[in-house]
Formats: sequence, C-alpha cells, structure tokens
Amino acid sequence: MRFSTTLADRYTEKLMPVMKDSEISAEARKNNDLIIIGNIEDNSLMQNMAAELELDIKKNFFSWNGKDHSRSDEGLFVSYPNPFNSRKAVYLFTSNSALELYQMTKDRVRMPSWAVYKNAKIVEKGYHPKKDYIIEFE
Repeated sequence: MRFSTTLADRYTEKLMPVMKDSEISAEARKNNDLIIIGNIEDNSLMQNMAAELELDIKKNFFSWNGKDHSRSDEGLFVSYPNPFNSRKAVYLFTSNSALELYQMTKDRVRMPSWAVYKNAKIVEKGYHPKKDYIIEFE
C-alpha cells in the first residue's frame, strides 16, 4: 500500500490497486502492466515470473549480468515486456532481505530497464541490450 501511495504522489494521483499474488487471475496477468514486489519464497507470482523470464532469483540470492548477489543489503529492479502480453510491461522488485526491499520501494526514482541496489542506493543501472545490435567477433 505504501508503494502504491508513493507512485500516486509521484506520478498519477491515483492509487494503483494492490493485490495478493494468489488473487491475480490469468486474465489480469495478461491484460495489465504488473508491478511485482517480493522474493520467490513469499511471492508465487514473483517465482512464476522469474521462471518465465529466466531470471536467476533464489531465497536471499539473485544473479544479474554475470554477478552473484547474496548480501542482505542488495536488491534488483528489472522491467520487461509482460511475457503473457508483449504490449504490457512487468516491473519486478526483489531483494535479499525485507529491509532492503522496504528501502528500495520507499521512494520512486527514475531508472532505466534495470537497477541493482545496495544499501538503498542504486549502484548499477542500465538498459537491456538489443540483440539485433550485438555483434560477436570470433
């Protein structure tokens, strides 16, 4: 609820609906942009979405850009097209502790496609590479 209020204050003036992961239907997953907050051990939607997007997220651990993150003060924000409807987006906020997740969502700052947090601050950020523009030389 606090994050919904933060987003409304910052952007829309409207509170976004907050739902438990168990309450979201397949139709709602397909027809809406989704903001998913939590880790895989306490959020089944995060677990399903991480698997669908092939993200390496485990209890108290995530791997991003070839780096493993297991400290309790680390978190990850990532946005992707919704795998159930590419015209919609999914925004994932996960961390290795409840405290870091709270710190990550107490304020909303502009960021690109992904960001790694440490001690409530963004320490790395960037855009997803466009596969059509990647050239590998042998």
